Amino acid sequence: MTREYIENGLTHLLLENDSVLLIILPEIGGKIIKLENKFSGSNLLLTPGQNPVSYEKAFYGADYSKYDPSGFDECLPTISACSFEVNEKNFIYPDHGELWSREWKYKLTEDEIILEIPGVAFHYKFEKRIRLDGEKIIISYLINNYSEDTFYFLWAAHPLLAVEPEDRIIFPGSVQKMFLNWSSDDKIGSHSDLLNWPCLTGSKRKDFSIVQKINYDKAVKLFTEKLEEGKASVLFKATSEELVFKFDVNKIPYMGLWLCYGGWPVDSEKKYLTVAIEPSIGRPDSLAEAISRNEAGVVQGKSQMSWDIILEVINH
Repeated sequence: MTREYIENGLTHLLLENDSVLLIILPEIGGKIIKLENKFSGSNLLLTPGQNPVSYEKAFYGADYSKYDPSGFDECLPTISACSFEVNEKNFIYPDHGELWSREWKYKLTEDEIILEIPGVAFHYKFEKRIRLDGEKIIISYLINNYSEDTFYFLWAAHPLLAVEPEDRIIFPGSVQKMFLNWSSDDKIGSHSDLLNWPCLTGSKRKDFSIVQKINYDKAVKLFTEKLEEGKASVLFKATSEELVFKFDVNKIPYMGLWLCYGGWPVDSEKKYLTVAIEPSIGRPDSLAEAISRNEAGVVQGKSQMSWDIILEVINH
């Protein structure tokens, strides 16, 4: 079932079945603000801290850290702000990309929500279609490149999860090394270091796959090497729920991992306790660097690219 309604001056899009309920704000970057497991009543996504909850509209080029980071949005065509030149054309992309800060168009069918948004610095359109199948949330993505030029991009799903200390991140056994994109603590390592997983170099053998308390005061952004298996999950200890991410590694070769155990934002007193499992096309966070490393996504001129991810809620 789908429906739309207005609350606090914003359009809300609802998609639900007997197992799962989603709520999306098309005016706030197409952000999914609720992923509710109906069996437990839990919202598995991080929510804003203020009460009553309110969402502030951003603007193109805004600093992501100055706005509410909760929920599930999309990073494209970069994650960190960057500028570069391709084929004698200059590109400048803002922090966390072009999508999170702008309003999306939408359409509802009986059992699907379809959202789309055009590019700004490049002539593309990004679309996602969301439908439910029992406990599964199926998200289908499509990029249309309307230009004659090649479109270079990074894409990362960006769901910040409502974790608690001792919840656990589960990766395939083949994931043994992680590329360090950024750390709030220089002792953990430097950009591009390959660190052991889950006990990161410099962490005094701390197991980072187990969610720490917020006063641990560290945050890291990591990427896997090219994946052999497209699967990861978070196990919520208190409720015995598990949120599983599945995808095709031939289309989505990497997985980003954001671990925020009280270490971000660096320049703010308000800190977050959250984890994000981020299936990713390309790495690291800077598109300019990804292009130089030959690790960016590519859509040839006048063509398109599509992929899917599946999120499954499991009650143990």
